[in-house]
Amino acid sequence: MTLGTLRDQIIYPDTKDDMRRKRISDSHLVTYLEKVQLSYILEREGGWESVQDWMDVLSGGEKQRIAVSNLKATLDFVCPHTRKVQNNIILLLKMV
Repeated sequence: MTLGTLRDQIIYPDTKDDMRRKRISDSHLVTYLEKVQLSYILEREGGWESVQDWMDVLSGGEKQRIAVSNLKATLDFVCPHTRKVQNNIILLLKMV
């Protein structure tokens, strides 16, 4: 987990400015949370700008699902021409 907001946990290593430049909206991020069954985190923790000690706040399973949503967000917005992950791995993750 990275230091920062709930949003930062999903978009890491990007920043909020990177996210906006890539035209990723908070509604995109909600979709990632829904796919890993974590949409309740937004309300429970006070929204995207909430800053917590995420290692203590999130359960082990929640941390794992945040990591999956982060990876999915990263792969969805990587330029296909510079992608360094094998296509079969990307296809597998897109099924999540």
